[in-house]
Amino acid sequence: ECLLLDINMPHLNGAELLLLLQSEKVQVPTIVMAGMGDFSKAEMKQFANVKEFYRKPFDMDAILKSVRTYAKA
Repeated sequence: ECLLLDINMPHLNGAELLLLLQSEKVQVPTIVMAGMGDFSKAEMKQFANVKEFYRKPFDMDAILKSVRTYAKA
């Protein structure tokens, strides 16, 4: 399993969800997508579960490759 997470979500942003998962000790490989100016790759490194970070617009083939890689792990 893996989590494909958009940082910019209504009601609870992706960083808040990552903090919640971390506080609950949920360990699932996470692939993050963000628009320009949302968050930086460096900011995402504070979350242990974040394995990949993609800026929008992103290459769908790259996302699919990451999902396949981390869903198997």
